Amino acid sequence: MENHLSQSSRFALALFLGLLAGFVFGWNLTFAVLLVAVLALDVPLRRFLPSWGLGVLL
Repeated sequence: MENHLSQSSRFALALFLGLLAGFVFGWNLTFAVLLVAVLALDVPLRRFLPSWGLGVLL
């Protein structure tokens, strides 16, 4: 049984990550909006976050 985030939890996570991304990347609004949109469209977090995280670290 998979653990799914509720709609409000997913939105809060997307908002937090969008703000964090905006801070890290100099408030690039396009990137922050894209991140929020991707999470809001319910892209599987296990598939998206590891590749995105590795891309940021490299």
